[in-house]
Amino acid sequence: MLISLGIRFAEKALTLGAALTDSAFNLGTAIGSWIAGLALEPPLGATSPAPSAQ
Repeated sequence: MLISLGIRFAEKALTLGAALTDSAFNLGTAIGSWIAGLALEPPLGATSPAPSAQ
């Protein structure tokens, strides 16, 4: 649905519409990865004694 909306609003520039939807997915992936990184970050940063996964 998102892709069809992007292409429909791009009208004569279909390539631009498809590129914008791909960019939106990439932006969502980047933001989601950043939020997950914040959630997994130790409270003291790099100096924190993180538990080992052994």
